Amino acid sequence: MSTRSITRLTTAPLRAVPAPAVPAAAPARRQLVELWHPWVSRHWPCTAAEETVFVADLAELAGDAVTADDEFDRPDVTTIVTALRCGLTVAELLDKARGLRPRRLAAAHAYLDRGRREAEQAWGSIVADPTSGSLRHHGRVAATLLPVIISHLDSIERSSRRDLESSVRAADSEIVHTTQSVVMLEQRLEQCVAPSEHGRAIGGLLYDAYGDGAWALGTFLAPRVGTLVPLRVASLLGEELPGQLRQAS
Repeated sequence: MSTRSITRLTTAPLRAVPAPAVPAAAPARRQLVELWHPWVSRHWPCTAAEETVFVADLAELAGDAVTADDEFDRPDVTTIVTALRCGLTVAELLDKARGLRPRRLAAAHAYLDRGRREAEQAWGSIVADPTSGSLRHHGRVAATLLPVIISHLDSIERSSRRDLESSVRAADSEIVHTTQSVVMLEQRLEQCVAPSEHGRAIGGLLYDAYGDGAWALGTFLAPRVGTLVPLRVASLLGEELPGQLRQAS
């Protein structure tokens, strides 16, 4: 999906398009994302406002203030990201998955958000000082959210250092454009009330059962935890998973 396509989608009305007939000798299907939608839900993700409420509800249930340094494990991360992707409320999540501990879920969210903010700030530092030194100092952290961009800039820094500054500026322009377009697309979800085919369609444009969508674009800088795709989650956790496993969050 290109950023131009996303821009069109933020303004164009959604239409139901019938699925094409599958020929007898159809090519192999893409692999579905493991645990993409394990719970019955409305089939579109939490909006920014809904995620804010979700986190506040977890904090209230947790009691004392929760920080990113509190205890949690990988299943807590999987649960929090999947719940946000499914558009669940905290009450719905706890009803569907009995035995979850709100404090651990809140800590997992806080940890991911801290890493996300650090990566965002690292990219901002590179943009503010688009030099080789800045790229070497901040690139590793920025790459947790923008791996394709940082890899591209690393190549330019090694082969044509004089072009680094203009390349950083161009990359930042693409990132701003993509992120703003995706946020506009997300905002259309605020007008949807379940059950809604429009909501499901928009949700699929953001992230679908194959791990594709606007959130997975290389120039998308995730503005909140709920927009992190599995590969970004794994990167923030310091995991290096085989390609086949990277789709499971």
